[in-house]
Amino acid sequence: MDALRATVVMLALTALVAASPAPAAELAVTLDGIEAVVWTPDAPVARAPVVVFSHGIALCATQSRYLTQAAARAGYLVVAPQHADRNCVTAGEEPGDSEGFAGKPAVLWTDGDYRDRRDDVRKVLAAMKADERFREADFARLGLVGHSLGGYTVLGLAGAWPSWKLDGVRAVVALSPYLRPFARTNGIAKLRVPVMFEGGTRDVFTPFIAGAYDRAAAPKAYVEFQSTSHYTWTDAGPGEASTRDAMAAWAIAFLDRHVKGLADTAFPDPKSPGLAKALRVPAR
Repeated sequence: MDALRATVVMLALTALVAASPAPAAELAVTLDGIEAVVWTPDAPVARAPVVVFSHGIALCATQSRYLTQAAARAGYLVVAPQHADRNCVTAGEEPGDSEGFAGKPAVLWTDGDYRDRRDDVRKVLAAMKADERFREADFARLGLVGHSLGGYTVLGLAGAWPSWKLDGVRAVVALSPYLRPFARTNGIAKLRVPVMFEGGTRDVFTPFIAGAYDRAAAPKAYVEFQSTSHYTWTDAGPGEASTRDAMAAWAIAFLDRHVKGLADTAFPDPKSPGLAKALRVPAR
């Protein structure tokens, strides 16, 4: 009986592993002198749409593999630059500089604040277009995703800082973004691309999202998750794996609709357990 039970358990585990999606191929690269991580889709890179992921302050390019891998499995070529403030420390590596974020009131921020992050994204994309491994991807179908200060970065690149504006951006997904620097300049109202905001009921930056969502032009979306704090958007943060799966599903559905141009994309059920709020305004 014990042997039979062990066999049944082994078969069940084997079936579970077989049913689980395989991790996307992950490659550490240096592009124009900038360290980055790339996740490649299972299909050929040729004509694949591109997603840039910008990490949070003092975090790193691999902080949210649940999302970057899922996007690659969905057919995107995903790249995440290692910004200067990174701090996912490995043996022999020095921590990044994370002191600037708290040292300056948001009302004093200008398009000069964290422009090194803007430059990282621009340089990495330019280098990929010249790199034989990636140059056949479709850089005219570009999505930007960022968490925390990464959300600030990608919103700036989408036009919230007009001087940062990056060509080819079709959609932005901002995960618990740092929005306050754009309040004085009304930067969110300057966006001319679809934007999705994700927030959480226990997240420090979520209280500022509602106003930004109201100012953003359609199409737009706002999803708020129950019992979710700022670091739930990272692999090691608090929260259930099912919550991160839902975060990824909403983000990828939005990218599929607006980056791939798949008008019939189905969004997750807005009444799903774990959702506090789900708002979406289609294009006018």
